[in-house]
Amino acid sequence: MIDVGNLIQLFNNVIGWLKSARDEQAQEEEHYRRALLSVYLAANETKAYLATMKRRKYPDRERERNLSRLWSEAAVELRKVEPDLARRCLLTGDYWADPTEWSEQALQEARITLKELYERARELL
Repeated sequence: MIDVGNLIQLFNNVIGWLKSARDEQAQEEEHYRRALLSVYLAANETKAYLATMKRRKYPDRERERNLSRLWSEAAVELRKVEPDLARRCLLTGDYWADPTEWSEQALQEARITLKELYERARELL
C-alpha cells in the first residue's frame, strides 16, 4: 500500500521542481531580452551620434565615451547569450574609447561596423 504522506511529499517535490524550472527559464529569457536590448541601445545611440557628426566639425568625446560604455555593457550582457557578438561589442567599445586608433580596414576585419552589428542582433530576435 502506498503511504499517502510519502505520495504528498513526492507531489510537493515535483511541484517545487517544476516551479524552479519555470523560474529559471523566466530568468534566462529576461537575461536574453536585456542582452538584446543593450545591443540595440548601443547601436541606436551610435547611429544617432554618427548622424550628428555629419553636421559637426569635431568629435564629441563625451558622447564617444558614453558609446564606449554602452558597447562594453552590451558585451557583458551578451557574454553567455552570444559570445561572438559579445566579443565584437567589446571591440566596438574599445573603438569608441579612441576611434583614432582604428583604421577602416581594422573595423572591417573586426566585423564591428554598425551594419554588421545590427544584422547580427536582428538574427537573434
